[in-house]
Amino acid sequence: MKKRRKIGLAIGGGAAYGLSAIGVLKVLEDNNIPVDAIAGTSIGAVIGALYAAGYDADSLKKEVSSVEWKELLDFVLPEKGLVSGKKIEQFVRDLIGNKKFEDLKIPLFLTAVDVKKERLIIFNKGDVASAVRASIAIPGVFTPVETKDMTLVDGGILDPIPVDLLKDKVDFTIALYYQKNPTSRVYKISKPRKSKFLQSLKSNFLETEFNYLEQLLKKGKLRLPFPFRWVLSPNYIYKWVKKQDIPASSLKILEVAKKAHVMMTDQIAYLKLEIDKPDILVLPKLFHMNWLEFDKQDYARHQGELAMQNKLPELKKLLRKRKR
Repeated sequence: MKKRRKIGLAIGGGAAYGLSAIGVLKVLEDNNIPVDAIAGTSIGAVIGALYAAGYDADSLKKEVSSVEWKELLDFVLPEKGLVSGKKIEQFVRDLIGNKKFEDLKIPLFLTAVDVKKERLIIFNKGDVASAVRASIAIPGVFTPVETKDMTLVDGGILDPIPVDLLKDKVDFTIALYYQKNPTSRVYKISKPRKSKFLQSLKSNFLETEFNYLEQLLKKGKLRLPFPFRWVLSPNYIYKWVKKQDIPASSLKILEVAKKAHVMMTDQIAYLKLEIDKPDILVLPKLFHMNWLEFDKQDYARHQGELAMQNKLPELKKLLRKRKR
């Protein structure tokens, strides 16, 4: 009896886009195609860690659908980032416990970047949840993970689709990345639905920053020069601004940081895909969502399913070919 060929799945970063991975995994499960190793970065680290710990596609869908994503974005006073990231780490820990890589059902490889020494860090030992926390740290958005010797940020900076980590561990690889914009006029795109999640997130962001401002005022750490103290009182400004409608541009700082990150990682991703070509490249068409629109998870998952279904004939042909 011939030994079964091993399959590796590389899940690229992309925030809410990465939820399409659940759809990809669902199609593989429905066709009895097991995943023998996973490499992930950023959101790919989150999904990869949960799947490697034993959550199947249906249980992942259930967990993702029940979580309040806005509650996982713990905004902080901007210094090294806007979001602490501690709540996402705790979310992963609540689901998988204090599992180490050695305890997982599927071998897992996660990436982060040490900006102190400008090098890629590969996690495959030790605590899984803390490795996920380091891997999601998009510069300018999440605060980096600081250790004595390293300052860790999103692994997508140097390795957006970590196919290379699987090449010597499996017989062939499937890589998941995302089409974020239409590249052809062939596609008929309807008007996208506005996201209530984004509006809620903007409110949460401003509320958090206002609370920090209020604390500074109460502690007397924020004072204006005497001539302006009554005309431009910070307390007065705070109370007035808090009553106003939330501006649509209140998360521009997040958008600018992420767009710069996306431009950079996309360029690196496609260059690396030329060097480390996967056997199967899955590209869900996620034209109707924003990177922060976690409330469009059904759409993302469906597009993941469609993209994987389209690749099934190619994958099955490859499987038959490899068995000979």
